[in-house]
Amino acid sequence: MSVNKKLILAAAIAVGGVLYGCQNQTTPLEQFFKDFQRKIDRKTLAEFKSMEEDSLSNMYFLLSDQAWDALYANPDLNKQIDSTGVVQYHARIALLLVSYHRMLNNKDIQFFERAEKLREGYTALAEKNAKCDAEKIEVAKKTFGEWFVGDTLHLSFPVYYGPNGHRNASYYVCPSEYVSDTSEYFGLVGVVTNKEVLNLIDSTVVWHFFLKVVEKSDSETMLLLQNIKIGDTITVDLGDYGRLIK
Repeated sequence: MSVNKKLILAAAIAVGGVLYGCQNQTTPLEQFFKDFQRKIDRKTLAEFKSMEEDSLSNMYFLLSDQAWDALYANPDLNKQIDSTGVVQYHARIALLLVSYHRMLNNKDIQFFERAEKLREGYTALAEKNAKCDAEKIEVAKKTFGEWFVGDTLHLSFPVYYGPNGHRNASYYVCPSEYVSDTSEYFGLVGVVTNKEVLNLIDSTVVWHFFLKVVEKSDSETMLLLQNIKIGDTITVDLGDYGRLIK
């Protein structure tokens, strides 16, 4: 074989290798899938895969730390998500976990299409939350001024269902969304042992009650993912957590 033919053959092999490598190069999202999967156990993976997409939000709290760690180690994927305008922590986690769920179930991921919908949805939610925050402040101020150490408060918290049907009492998006006549609320009675106003570094002001729990409506429901027992002292900001039962 002549020298020229050898050079041509070598060049062809080199180009073919580059093209093959490009075709098989791991994308930032695929790398995220690999890194994330290493961080969760098989049982959780199987449960996550079997869930309906509409129910995946029940797993966000459980898997958000692992997803965030895998994203933090993936600057290229971070840049891609930044380019979509999805900046909120929860929106980024939702985008990634639904993408992973679709990959596991061999569905079209539609990463950028869903990112656009998330961006629009969270923009509208941010506007709503700004109004709600003002409402919460007024509720917290008013409540804080009306109740004192030694008073007994009867509180109600909305209940949400997590994985395996676990009941978790949580916070209100808006105080005005409270509905009194429903079984999907967790009742709690507590005696005020102290109260305080905190001025946080970011200029946020919170009004806290410290309550000693003397009664609760059931033993199965957790409060903010914690098992509350009779006699425990909890901290409550009535602008965010709990509503007085009149």
